[in-house]
Amino acid sequence: MSAKNEPNFLRLRAVQDAVLVARPNLHDWSGGAGVLKKGKKGFEYLADSGIKRFGKDQIKAPKIPQKRAKIQLDRAVFGGYLYDHYGHFLLESLARLWQPKEWPSEPIVWIACWTDELSPWMVQALDILSLSPNRHVVSSDTGPLSVRELLVPDAGFEFGTFMHPWMAKRLSCVHTACDGSHVWLSRKALMPISGLDEEDELENRMAQEGWIILRPEEIDLKTQVSILSKAAHIAGLEGSAFHTLMFLQDFTGVVDLFTRQGHNNFEIVAQTFGFSQLRHSLPGAAPRERTKERGVDVQWSGVDIDALVKILSTRCSAHL
Repeated sequence: MSAKNEPNFLRLRAVQDAVLVARPNLHDWSGGAGVLKKGKKGFEYLADSGIKRFGKDQIKAPKIPQKRAKIQLDRAVFGGYLYDHYGHFLLESLARLWQPKEWPSEPIVWIACWTDELSPWMVQALDILSLSPNRHVVSSDTGPLSVRELLVPDAGFEFGTFMHPWMAKRLSCVHTACDGSHVWLSRKALMPISGLDEEDELENRMAQEGWIILRPEEIDLKTQVSILSKAAHIAGLEGSAFHTLMFLQDFTGVVDLFTRQGHNNFEIVAQTFGFSQLRHSLPGAAPRERTKERGVDVQWSGVDIDALVKILSTRCSAHL
């Protein structure tokens, strides 16, 4: 699944007298944002410091600030752009933080993208990874941030394109100890956009079959990681909760993903981490689109639960 333009290595550039600029309005995608560096004719946009998806830049360069940045740091690591969506946070807001734990723990700075603050679950993720507790978010409220020496790592992940092994190695930091458990990753707490009309009926059946029903939105991230680290079999409807597996080191269980939208990021992650993962269609189900806050989601109905359970029972033989 990796694209042919996946880099063989990732750079770590040291940019002197850098300035980080957020969009004028957090919810205005027309406003530019990014990292500026000093050039021959003043400040200029730092190449390869934005967000790319499928090889295309997603955020245009910012305007040059008219006033000098009020906030200054001597040295910091550029973390990229801060998303409040769980999957985008893990894949894109952490994509530049692949440096080994042994490296000096410099402050980390993000530019606000969908949010301008670190939520509790984000803090938990950063703590699991033992990343620097000195964290800053540049937003329209804080104004531009000046850094005397900004360390700018290349992104270790590009949406729909590739994930670099260095990023995978850095994320997989929690040891696994399989106890043979089966975990169903639920989307019920996300109702009414869970993805499946028969979610209640399906979960009741999975519980009868001995599966742990894990609703990520109802428990803290560290507990989720602990439960998954013991699992021999993990399954569920396609969703960001599957990306929590990236925290697991040497996971040997099997993963079954039932298609909801069809994003290939799940295959990119599975291939990079070496997960034994299969994607399945939802047997008997029919899709219908529904509008949500940030685009269009797909809801499904009419799933053949007996057929779905049969798929999982067949797959169970992979870890016996």
